[in-house]
Amino acid sequence: MATAAYGGMTGSITVAALVTEIKNFELKRTVKAGDATSMASAGFVERVPLMKGGECSFESLQAPGVVGAQGTITAMTKATGGATYQAACVITKITDTTEVRGVVTFKCEAKLSGTITVTGTG
Repeated sequence: MATAAYGGMTGSITVAALVTEIKNFELKRTVKAGDATSMASAGFVERVPLMKGGECSFESLQAPGVVGAQGTITAMTKATGGATYQAACVITKITDTTEVRGVVTFKCEAKLSGTITVTGTG
Protein backbone atom coordinates (compact mmCIF):
# COMPACT_ATOMS: atom_id res chain seq x y z
CA MET A 1 0.00 0.00 0.00
CA ALA A 2 1.17 3.52 -0.71
CA THR A 3 2.49 5.89 1.91
CA ALA A 4 0.81 9.10 3.03
CA ALA A 5 4.01 11.14 2.83
CA TYR A 6 2.62 13.70 0.38
CA GLY A 7 0.05 16.12 1.73
CA GLY A 8 -2.08 13.48 3.43
CA MET A 9 -3.04 11.88 0.10
CA THR A 10 -2.18 8.33 -0.74
CA GLY A 11 -2.61 6.16 -3.76
CA SER A 12 -1.28 3.40 -5.93
CA ILE A 13 -1.60 1.97 -9.39
CA THR A 14 -1.32 -1.74 -10.06
CA VAL A 15 -0.30 -3.03 -13.48
CA ALA A 16 0.07 -6.82 -13.58
CA ALA A 17 1.77 -7.61 -10.26
CA LEU A 18 3.64 -4.29 -10.05
CA VAL A 19 2.30 -1.81 -7.48
CA THR A 20 3.52 1.77 -8.00
CA GLU A 21 3.00 4.38 -5.32
CA ILE A 22 1.55 7.65 -6.53
CA LYS A 23 3.25 10.88 -5.48
CA ASN A 24 0.30 13.08 -6.55
CA PHE A 25 -2.75 12.66 -8.72
CA GLU A 26 -5.59 14.39 -10.52
CA LEU A 27 -8.69 12.39 -11.31
CA LYS A 28 -11.48 13.66 -13.57
CA ARG A 29 -14.89 12.02 -13.74
CA THR A 30 -16.94 12.89 -16.81
CA VAL A 31 -20.28 12.21 -18.43
CA LYS A 32 -21.23 12.75 -22.06
CA ALA A 33 -24.48 14.66 -22.43
CA GLY A 34 -26.78 13.89 -25.34
CA ASP A 35 -29.23 16.29 -26.90
CA ALA A 36 -32.82 15.49 -25.93
CA THR A 37 -34.41 18.64 -27.33
CA SER A 38 -37.83 18.08 -28.85
CA MET A 39 -40.80 20.12 -30.01
CA ALA A 40 -42.04 19.99 -26.40
CA SER A 41 -38.85 21.69 -25.10
CA ALA A 42 -40.45 25.15 -25.41
CA GLY A 43 -37.39 26.64 -27.11
CA PHE A 44 -34.88 25.36 -24.54
CA VAL A 45 -32.07 22.90 -25.18
CA GLU A 46 -32.48 19.74 -23.10
CA ARG A 47 -29.68 17.30 -22.31
CA VAL A 48 -29.56 13.80 -20.80
CA PRO A 49 -26.55 11.95 -19.36
CA LEU A 50 -25.30 9.17 -21.64
CA MET A 51 -21.86 7.64 -20.93
CA LYS A 52 -19.80 8.10 -17.79
CA GLY A 53 -16.03 7.91 -17.86
CA GLY A 54 -12.90 9.53 -16.59
CA GLU A 55 -9.20 10.08 -16.88
CA CYS A 56 -6.38 10.67 -14.48
CA SER A 57 -2.87 12.01 -14.40
CA PHE A 58 -0.38 11.17 -11.70
CA GLU A 59 3.28 11.35 -10.79
CA SER A 60 5.24 8.48 -9.30
CA LEU A 61 8.81 7.51 -8.49
CA GLN A 62 8.52 4.26 -10.45
CA ALA A 63 7.21 3.68 -13.97
CA PRO A 64 3.82 1.92 -13.89
CA GLY A 65 4.55 -0.57 -16.64
CA VAL A 66 4.45 0.54 -20.26
CA VAL A 67 2.16 2.68 -22.42
CA GLY A 68 -0.90 0.62 -23.28
CA ALA A 69 -0.71 -1.45 -20.10
CA GLN A 70 -3.96 -2.07 -18.26
CA GLY A 71 -4.19 -1.78 -14.51
CA THR A 72 -6.18 -0.55 -11.53
CA ILE A 73 -5.77 2.86 -9.93
CA THR A 74 -6.63 3.50 -6.29
CA ALA A 75 -6.45 7.11 -5.14
CA MET A 76 -7.42 8.46 -1.72
CA THR A 77 -7.88 12.08 -0.67
CA LYS A 78 -6.68 11.25 2.87
CA ALA A 79 -4.60 8.43 4.29
CA THR A 80 -7.48 7.55 6.63
CA GLY A 81 -11.04 8.67 6.04
CA GLY A 82 -11.74 10.86 3.06
CA ALA A 83 -12.79 9.61 -0.36
CA THR A 84 -11.30 6.60 -2.15
CA TYR A 85 -11.54 6.29 -5.94
CA GLN A 86 -10.87 2.99 -7.69
CA ALA A 87 -11.14 2.11 -11.37
CA ALA A 88 -9.61 0.02 -14.10
CA CYS A 89 -7.42 2.08 -16.41
CA VAL A 90 -5.20 2.03 -19.48
CA ILE A 91 -1.86 3.88 -19.32
CA THR A 92 -1.85 6.29 -22.26
CA LYS A 93 1.29 8.35 -21.62
CA ILE A 94 4.48 8.12 -19.54
CA THR A 95 6.98 10.99 -19.38
CA ASP A 96 10.30 10.54 -17.54
CA THR A 97 11.39 13.79 -15.86
CA THR A 98 14.21 14.84 -13.56
CA GLU A 99 15.66 17.99 -12.10
CA VAL A 100 19.41 18.56 -11.98
CA ARG A 101 20.64 16.54 -8.98
CA GLY A 102 17.06 15.40 -8.47
CA VAL A 103 15.15 12.18 -8.44
CA VAL A 104 13.68 10.80 -11.66
CA THR A 105 9.89 10.93 -11.60
CA PHE A 106 7.35 9.59 -14.03
CA LYS A 107 4.42 11.78 -15.08
CA CYS A 108 1.68 9.52 -16.38
CA GLU A 109 -1.76 9.77 -17.92
CA ALA A 110 -4.44 7.09 -18.00
CA LYS A 111 -7.97 6.69 -19.32
CA LEU A 112 -10.38 5.09 -16.87
CA SER A 113 -12.33 2.08 -18.03
CA GLY A 114 -15.63 0.80 -16.67
CA THR A 115 -17.11 1.69 -13.31
CA ILE A 116 -15.43 4.27 -11.10
CA THR A 117 -16.01 3.20 -7.49
CA VAL A 118 -16.16 6.01 -4.94
CA THR A 119 -16.29 5.24 -1.23
CA GLY A 120 -16.30 7.75 1.61
CA THR A 121 -16.43 11.52 1.22
CA GLY A 122 -13.72 14.10 0.57
